[in-house]
Amino acid sequence: PGCFTVEEITFVRGKARAMMDLLDDPEFCHKIMERALAASIQTSLALAAIGVDGLYIGDTYGGVISPGQFREFCVPYIKRFVQAIKGLSARGGATGRR
Repeated sequence: PGCFTVEEITFVRGKARAMMDLLDDPEFCHKIMERALAASIQTSLALAAIGVDGLYIGDTYGGVISPGQFREFCVPYIKRFVQAIKGLSARGGATGRR
């Protein structure tokens, strides 16, 4: 469905600059991730509506950043993404398992 955590920042800013942004401008990083999360949710809902029944989420930078940075910059967005799509089945219908 697209990136919405630290990996998205690296696409927007480049890897080296993104790592510095996490330290120097975390608010800016959160703004990037908010927009990316909204787009990923919309994409996922559209994919479910056309019959896609599985999605992968993860962050390839989870092993590069500190545990505290992972908790700040990844966990909340992953939780919100899962909450937004939890219970959907292929064709966009609810599974009844929310």
